[in-house]
Amino acid sequence: MIEQSASLSIVAKNYDEASAAIEKLAKARGGYVEKLEGQSQSGSSRSLSASLRVPAIQLDHFLADLRQLGHVESDSLTNEEISAQFVDLQARLRIAQATERRLVELLGSRTGRLEDVLDVERELARVRSDVEAMQGQSALMLHQVSYATVQVELSEEYHEKLHSDSSVGTKLRNAFVGGLQNLQDAILGILIFFLNYGLAIMFWLAVISIPAWFLRRVFLRRRAAHTS
Repeated sequence: MIEQSASLSIVAKNYDEASAAIEKLAKARGGYVEKLEGQSQSGSSRSLSASLRVPAIQLDHFLADLRQLGHVESDSLTNEEISAQFVDLQARLRIAQATERRLVELLGSRTGRLEDVLDVERELARVRSDVEAMQGQSALMLHQVSYATVQVELSEEYHEKLHSDSSVGTKLRNAFVGGLQNLQDAILGILIFFLNYGLAIMFWLAVISIPAWFLRRVFLRRRAAHTS
């Protein structure tokens, strides 16, 4: 028993046609859509995420259909062996069903105290609940083997539209205003910098320059004395 799952990421040649075709392609192969979500935001490309189930025998054909929708950016296929889990589940189910039958027989022949009868009924209810849960799990595993899971991430190539409604004069004016704003911001930034750090910079310049000036004067005097 093999559980198959596939994943594709596709950039659509024509997004509108591709997004509308996904569900049709799944139905054409005998499958159905489990989940489908689309996203569309202003200023960005549209995208769609879909989780589909198709008969396992149709998986290869369905994947080939999907690859025709556009450029495939990523493609993966996973096969998981679940035979051992299924065999173990069936063994536990048979044991639980045998226990259920014995409890039913015991309950039918029970003539003792009411408390004992209620204990058997509670145990029977618990066992039946386990049987139903395992039967549901078995049916789910069989379905997962019969129907492969396909995850599709579909997106469109995004081309930013050029806005032709603005005249050349308007564009130049906007650029000039933007330049003035940038100049104003730069001047304001320099002014704020000097207000914050100007006194400290002047202090350290004085600390460095005064000794340097003094040393230079001493050097020049000594040099003049040696030359004379």
